[in-house]
Amino acid sequence: MTITHTDHTNGADRAGDPGADGPLGEDSHADLVTRQSGAVGQHGAAAGAEEVPPAAGGAGPELLLVDPRMLVIGVNTRADAELDKAFVGSIADRGVREPIIARRDSDGVLVVRKGQRRTLAAVQAGLDVVPVVIEAEPIQDEAGRQVDRIVDQLGENQHRASITEADEVAAHQQLLNLGLSAGQIARRTRTPAGRVKTTLRVGGSDLAAAALARYDLSLEQAAVIAEFDEDTDAVTALVAAATTTPGQFQHVAQRARDARTEARLRAELTAQLAGAGVRIIDRPEAGRRSPVRGLDELRSTPKVKPGQPLSTDRHARCPGHVAWLEHSWRADAPLVVTYGCQDWAGHGHAERWADAGQTTTTGGQAGQAGGAMSVEEKAERREVVANNKAWASATTVRLAWLRQFLARKSAPKDAATWTAITLADGSHDIRRAMEDQHSLARDLLGLGDSEGQRWYRGGGRPHPIAAAAATATPGRAAMLSLAVLLAGLEAGTSKNTWRNPTADNLAYLIALQGWGYELSEVEQVALTHRPDQPGPVSLRGGPGEPGTAPGTAPGTAPGDGDSDSDSDSDSDSDSDSDSEDGGVGGGGQEQSDSESLPAAADGTAA
Repeated sequence: MTITHTDHTNGADRAGDPGADGPLGEDSHADLVTRQSGAVGQHGAAAGAEEVPPAAGGAGPELLLVDPRMLVIGVNTRADAELDKAFVGSIADRGVREPIIARRDSDGVLVVRKGQRRTLAAVQAGLDVVPVVIEAEPIQDEAGRQVDRIVDQLGENQHRASITEADEVAAHQQLLNLGLSAGQIARRTRTPAGRVKTTLRVGGSDLAAAALARYDLSLEQAAVIAEFDEDTDAVTALVAAATTTPGQFQHVAQRARDARTEARLRAELTAQLAGAGVRIIDRPEAGRRSPVRGLDELRSTPKVKPGQPLSTDRHARCPGHVAWLEHSWRADAPLVVTYGCQDWAGHGHAERWADAGQTTTTGGQAGQAGGAMSVEEKAERREVVANNKAWASATTVRLAWLRQFLARKSAPKDAATWTAITLADGSHDIRRAMEDQHSLARDLLGLGDSEGQRWYRGGGRPHPIAAAAATATPGRAAMLSLAVLLAGLEAGTSKNTWRNPTADNLAYLIALQGWGYELSEVEQVALTHRPDQPGPVSLRGGPGEPGTAPGTAPGTAPGDGDSDSDSDSDSDSDSDSDSEDGGVGGGGQEQSDSESLPAAADGTAA
């Protein structure tokens, strides 16, 4: 093989004369593409013949270093070269590492057979020379040469295997081990910095890297698995979801995150209570006959005026002073400590609302349930606890999906119809959102007010969504209208929605599902309800196909608006009946819920 460096002495030619008789210009890709005849491109035969030396002896391939602007891009099977910035940048940084394949035409001009993108990128990057392997032209007739060209170009691209994401992760990890920082890896490989951070996060987890290499996972899924590097149960669940039900992956991940947060908080609260010398017990069974009651249900003695609660500080010296952990629906505090008294009657306390001088009430204010819970009641409570947690996790995923969905430049095709129906129905949830000045919609759209600049009607400033709509395209304005309605319906959901959905709740979930949101299992449970069903359907199975709307089309309000009235048997603790302002949807304040934690082996709250 002969290696030759072409000698470019013509300055005008190197500058890239855009005329028909000059070499290839640098200003546009069009200057680099030949006419479909397959003839010489934008430069003439003379320039090519003068600048590129002929093959020595005419035998064997030659390796030349050629000005890329002197090459002619012949007819190519690839219609669009797709020169992205990263590829051009890589060529600028590293040069053309794989030689371009060319053949000489009858006038001695070099016509590119393989390497169209490399040639165009080299010109765009301003390279002076590129390596070119010149092959002999073994076929004389034109039809045969064209067949040979097409077969070669198809073969080069069809049989080329792209690097896998697992290989990319391993390569980036090797570069990190060799001393390059994440930023240096991004710059040297022309890879977006965010992607490099993701690959390194995956590469830093043996479990995630192995899962990515073994299973058909995306890089983003592997990055989520890396979050749970030390939790093999969570990793197993995530891999199963990714490979069998990928639409549920984000829901499984969020439930795992929430469980991890709860476990961490549980350990912290347990340690704090133990450090303070407080005895920790399981959450007691509710009911008037229970020997353990929360301090908010008691007053210190029967002689104290009814209604006066027993304070924690005052009760701390009581031999029956205990505490347990309960679930809260506050996002910033999923667990709270509840203080109580064990054997409260024996220690001389009275029910808070008992008559003066009496230990217990004779009415119904303290609850009517008595005795130990039955096996069925305990099973129902466990299901309520599990499904309420699942709903809270699903709400996090749903809000994240809404933020991404509402960033669209235009609304779905059927959005106008859905918007008109929803407005005409006059939903209670939408009216409440208007009264709240569409605070959740502002948040989901990223139009929240700055501190001290909260919008209010009559304040002299247009509503942030109205201001955005005033300058929006018609498609985006329709999306803003949709955002206002969806946010209002979202704010109307609560942890009770999975078992007692309203007609508005059902219409909302059906609409989201129709626009691409993957319902979680507990959200699918909500859609299995009919007005004639007596109670909630189990998360683990029941009538109807999961995710199937109850006989209604997307955008309509199923049923007659009546929701099931199922409630727990414990009147004082886990009724799960949110107040009008207490949902866990996007905007409402979340009420605390008295759900106990299972006991650990040492008797503390697990």
